[in-house]
Amino acid sequence: MHAGDSFKEKKVSEWRGDAQISGKIVDEAGKGIPEAKVTFIFVKANDGFFATTKKNGEFSAKDIKGGEWRVQVDAANFITVRQPLTIADTKNAPISVTLKRDNSPELLTKAEALFKAGQNAEARTEYLTVLAAHPELKDGTVLILNLEHVAYADVVRGKVRAPNNIGMTWETSVTEAAKAVGVTNESPFLFDLWKQASRCYGVATYQSAGTTVSGDLGGYRPLNVPMTQMIQSGTFYHASGDVLEAVPAEGLERAARFHAFFIEQADQAPESLIAAGKGTPYQSMVKACP
Repeated sequence: MHAGDSFKEKKVSEWRGDAQISGKIVDEAGKGIPEAKVTFIFVKANDGFFATTKKNGEFSAKDIKGGEWRVQVDAANFITVRQPLTIADTKNAPISVTLKRDNSPELLTKAEALFKAGQNAEARTEYLTVLAAHPELKDGTVLILNLEHVAYADVVRGKVRAPNNIGMTWETSVTEAAKAVGVTNESPFLFDLWKQASRCYGVATYQSAGTTVSGDLGGYRPLNVPMTQMIQSGTFYHASGDVLEAVPAEGLERAARFHAFFIEQADQAPESLIAAGKGTPYQSMVKACP
């Protein structure tokens, strides 16, 4: 794709015009970076194109409309850069973008080694450094969905006394234990989706949901986006009875089918529905059980 090819399938692109822009992508030493991808998005139409730099790092784009644009520059082994750009309808001065080397692969290797060594705090610092270098990994986050302990079999007291006479035997139930559902921002739309877990997929959940999202979601709070999950801590949670055999394949399939439905619905919904808080007027838009 190059200047003149639209992201959207339209005969005449809204960003077409008489302006032109040129520039150069360089590293921190001022050397041109070849094969860098320079993406242009015309803000008004949310559509655009991309150009590729030459061996000397230069690029150009013609026949585009003046106005407000978003520019993103990607190149192998360099940190992605995003910036706004105002293009005039007449002559535009060449632009220059400097990319910094990306040492994230080395940082990830170091972080993984620290994590495996049990040095979690140190590992987290390295992971955060990678995120700081790659804002694109988190800046577009709309919702965080955690899958954790989704199909642990329910364990109940049986009717037979244990051999050591300490009480009744423990037995697995015919279904999974009920899961607690949490939605941090109490989005009516997300709560509506969770209702389909038991209604359409036979996933056992408590009848009431809340804002608590215990488990592994704590580290994601700095992203300041809605978080949701269902989670269950059974009788032998994190104990000797917490084994693979206590997780029925049927339960995993039920959970998998529901989560696929959840993700599909969330992906198709307006972001405003996901971000809406408690008390926001809402009329169900969830489709009937498949």
